Amino acid sequence: MGAPFASLEVVLLMLEKHLARGLPPHPGPEVRATPDNKGGMMTIQTAFVVQPFTFEGRKRRRLVPLPKREVQSREHALHQAEYLATRRAGAAALALTVDTASGTMRQMRVLACFGAVPDDLGAA
Repeated sequence: MGAPFASLEVVLLMLEKHLARGLPPHPGPEVRATPDNKGGMMTIQTAFVVQPFTFEGRKRRRLVPLPKREVQSREHALHQAEYLATRRAGAAALALTVDTASGTMRQMRVLACFGAVPDDLGAA
C-alpha cells in the first residue's frame, strides 16, 4: 500500500511548516487523536486506496487483485477507481481507518466500485 503512515508529530510538523509558508492545509489522509481506554491517546488516520482487479485464466476467468494505489483524497480515489475500471476488469475506491500507534486497520469502507469486483469485497 505504499509508505507507512506518518506519526501524529510528523503530520503536525508538516502542517505547521505548510501553514507558515501561507499555504492551505494538505488534502492528504484525515488524522484525529482519540482517547484510548487506558487514559492515553491513539492516533487514527484515514487513508484512501484504490484497489484494481484483473481477470486471470482462460476458462475460469477469476478476478485477481493488482497492487493497491494509495491516493491523497476521497475524490482522487473515486476518480482513479473509475479511470482504472476502463483499463482493467474493475476497481474499488476504499477508505482505510488505521490506528497508527498499533499499526492495525480498524475499519475498511468501500466508497465505490466500478466494473467487475469481487462480490464479497464489502464483507472483507
